Amino acid sequence: MAKKRKYIPPIEDVIAVLSAAKPHDRLYLLCLTHSMGRVTAINQLRWVDIRENQISLYTRKARNSDLKEIIIPMNDILRDTLKQIPMVGEYVLINPKTGKPYVYRKCLLKTLCKNAKVTPFTFHSIRHFTASLLDSKKVTLTTIQKLLGHERATTTDIYLQELRGTTTEAMKQLEVIHHQESPPNTEKEG
Repeated sequence: MAKKRKYIPPIEDVIAVLSAAKPHDRLYLLCLTHSMGRVTAINQLRWVDIRENQISLYTRKARNSDLKEIIIPMNDILRDTLKQIPMVGEYVLINPKTGKPYVYRKCLLKTLCKNAKVTPFTFHSIRHFTASLLDSKKVTLTTIQKLLGHERATTTDIYLQELRGTTTEAMKQLEVIHHQESPPNTEKEG
């Protein structure tokens, strides 16, 4: 039996979802997109994990395994996004209703995709999207493997094929999302 191919949203759909998001949710999605992190790692991101040019995300390979640190170089969009988030408590992304870090935002993308009138996609699809975008920019397989936090290149190869680049250059490539979603200045002088 053939394996079902994972849905990877086109850039237009990701931009539409970002545009449909409320400011707080948009910052959340930008952190997720520009870090290539897993939702659990993003939800547990602490202010002490952010340094001048990089962030540290932590993930587990299995439920009872040790935490693994994944160092992500910051591109300008991630840096600017983090600057917009108020420093309230230990964690970066706080649920405004509970004052605690998010556990999982089950309905967020489903609702945003519906509001943006795009084919529904998941948080994990965003990881596939960013990896595919880097692939299209000729970033190397090992670089994307490092950014995704995969133990083996074969896991990353499931996401992509032939890639080129470095991690810092790779994260800068994600800035294309921001530049494509920003509407041109249409104000008239007068």
